[in-house]
Amino acid sequence: MSELMHVKFHGNHISPEKLSLSELSDVLVNLEKSILPIISMKNPDIANEFSLSLSRIEKGSLALSFQSSHFSNLREAFFFLKDLVDTDSLYKLPYKSIEPFKKIYSFIKEKAISMELSDSSEVIMNLLYSHELDIPEKFSLSGETTIYGRLLRIGGKSPSVQIQINDKEIITCSASEKIVKMLEKANRLYEYVGVTGEAKWNPDDYSIQSLDIERIENYEQADPSNIMAELSKEIGHYFKNINPEQYVSELRD
Repeated sequence: MSELMHVKFHGNHISPEKLSLSELSDVLVNLEKSILPIISMKNPDIANEFSLSLSRIEKGSLALSFQSSHFSNLREAFFFLKDLVDTDSLYKLPYKSIEPFKKIYSFIKEKAISMELSDSSEVIMNLLYSHELDIPEKFSLSGETTIYGRLLRIGGKSPSVQIQINDKEIITCSASEKIVKMLEKANRLYEYVGVTGEAKWNPDDYSIQSLDIERIENYEQADPSNIMAELSKEIGHYFKNINPEQYVSELRD
């Protein structure tokens, strides 16, 4: 049987029967969203393959048991959260954990209950509703930036543009109707484009969280061999009489 980590909400006669499905769903979602960014921060190599599954819900209190193929990393995340609570250092939470953990804390305060984290051998943390926590406001870095990538989608219910900037990262950008119509008219779907606008970055890993496009850059993707040929045509004469081997040798000396 897989090892389990436990999250137990107790006190004030709390039980699954006294919660609506939406309340229970919110608890599960926010627990997952609080824990997974911690695991990703500490173990980036398993971030994309880590999963958390609910094993059981017990009666008598709201007791939840979770299992994972990376149990030791899940346990490490529980202890990390405990240390931040104990030392009043929640500002060290990953950016994406702040809002969901704040919702868990609000749930504890609203229901006047406690939250206990444990594994099969010990209680890791018991957070009382009377415990006052200083949870930082969620913030991000912002500024103007230019991105280049493959245009995957234009339009939608609200004006938006989807751009793939590398194999793993796709950014959904907001834009005015004018910008969207310009991209549609240019017939650039599935081609590479450059856009500039006001961006917000995740302060943990500096990935772009959002981009409000303000203008389209004059950018055309070109074949590398053609680029080098044009470059050679423009500045090649400056290097015509230079011996590459001699030049490199002189640099080394």
